[in-house]
Amino acid sequence: MSEATDEALDDTLNVRSPRTFGSRFGVYGAVGVLLAVFLGVLFFDRSLHSVRSGQLGIRWSRFTGTRLDEVYKEGLRVTFPWDQLFLYNVREQEMHDSIAVLSSNGLPIYIKYSARFHPVRTQVATLHQQFGPSYAEVLIRPEVVAGIRAIIGNHTPEEVYALNEMVLNNEVLSAIQRELAGYPVFVDKVLMKELRLTQALELAINNKLVAEQSALSYEYRIRSETDEARRRDIEARGIKNFEALSGISILRWRGLQATEALATSTNAKVIIMGGNGKDMPFLLNGMP
Repeated sequence: MSEATDEALDDTLNVRSPRTFGSRFGVYGAVGVLLAVFLGVLFFDRSLHSVRSGQLGIRWSRFTGTRLDEVYKEGLRVTFPWDQLFLYNVREQEMHDSIAVLSSNGLPIYIKYSARFHPVRTQVATLHQQFGPSYAEVLIRPEVVAGIRAIIGNHTPEEVYALNEMVLNNEVLSAIQRELAGYPVFVDKVLMKELRLTQALELAINNKLVAEQSALSYEYRIRSETDEARRRDIEARGIKNFEALSGISILRWRGLQATEALATSTNAKVIIMGGNGKDMPFLLNGMP
């Protein structure tokens, strides 16, 4: 009886052992597959990169750092999953801002400006290493503001208002470009879109400009009247000299000229000349 029982127990153990091993292998295999899928998805997302139009990619290696000699152009690019690819927009970009600037006499001027810029394509890796993706805020904006303040701070509000817009923009742009000459970026254009003073100061400047124009107009009228008086004086001297040399008054001379003109016309007329040589000719009748 016991021998039969032992044989039956051995048969049971021999049958159950393969099932237990197989079930364990199935669990481990499923976990391995899931882990492989997870790692594949993770590495796939970190290894494949799309560099879009107008972009350049800079690779940072975990072992060697920023690759200054390697730039990824547009298209699908592959990197090691433990590296990182930073994308930079190398197209023309624009920034806007409003700032307050003190003029040379300490009065505030409120300015709205815009600036166009782009990174130097051949130096994007250096730009990434020195300033990173936020280079526009870290580098360009402070230099633009500094350039505006440097130029505006040299003028009074009246001078700023009197300056030609293009001249002012070019002065600011030149100052900014000088400061950014050694950096891997380039500022193409700066535009002062609006210059505002306090309301009281604007009114005072406008009144001053109106007064200056009125003074200039008054000076012009004085010069005109002076020139007219000089012209009349010269004319009177000429008439006096004429009468002294010819012995004929200017009034009689004008009358003789009018008589000559009438005599040469085609209309019928009767002209009576003075007998003493001093009377003016008299037109008695004129027939059409």
